[in-house]
Amino acid sequence: MDRIRTASRVPLKRLYRLFSAKDRLVAAYLERRCGRWTTSLREAMAA
Repeated sequence: MDRIRTASRVPLKRLYRLFSAKDRLVAAYLERRCGRWTTSLREAMAA
């Protein structure tokens, strides 16, 4: 969490308020990554 806090420049207390556990943070990251990938795939298919 310290590396994530440093990279994101978000206070550790706020990170834990937003994501009560590390697995929730990982899940949120993967959902966002999947959404971006899906969007770029759809755009490539439409082109």
